[in-house]
Amino acid sequence: MEENTLIVSLKQKINKLISLYEFKKDEINKLQNELKEKNTQLASCENKIIELEQKNNQLKLAKALVSSDEPNDAKLRINKMVREIDKCIALLNK
Repeated sequence: MEENTLIVSLKQKINKLISLYEFKKDEINKLQNELKEKNTQLASCENKIIELEQKNNQLKLAKALVSSDEPNDAKLRINKMVREIDKCIALLNK
């Protein structure tokens, strides 16, 4: 009889362990999925930050160019920058 109760007790403990294992396995899968989702959100936010920084730099440049009183001055500055860029490209092509 003692052997029988030991076997039953052992089976119960094994079933408990299996149940606990399955629960932990499900919990790990859930956490891994959550981690993937958070990593995706993080990458999206990082891309958004880069995009916003680029827009901010463009706005700063535009403000610096237009900060003068005359719009013609901004136009002249832009033309001067374009000429300088063309010169650089010509030097690179040599």
